[in-house]
Amino acid sequence: MKIYLDDRRPCPDRYVLATDYEEFVSLVEANKGNIDEISFDYDLGGFRDGLDCAEYLTEHDIFVPVIEVHSNHSYAWRIGEHFENAWGDRVLIRDI
Repeated sequence: MKIYLDDRRPCPDRYVLATDYEEFVSLVEANKGNIDEISFDYDLGGFRDGLDCAEYLTEHDIFVPVIEVHSNHSYAWRIGEHFENAWGDRVLIRDI
């Protein structure tokens, strides 16, 4: 499964959309162990952002082998840095 986290952009084919933190957590919990990739936006238009979602994964030991950051927000780099610090070379991080 591939998750696309974004509150504004259309979801690409072959991804499942989560538009906010709560949807993201529900989707992750329902599919633990079956998530191959997550594409992150940083600004989700609410109190929580993409970095909060990234932290949820690492705090709950939910490993995802491919992380993509598709945000143009000035703090979006923090998502990739978070996963590099937590998972090192085990994770592939793509910035688009």
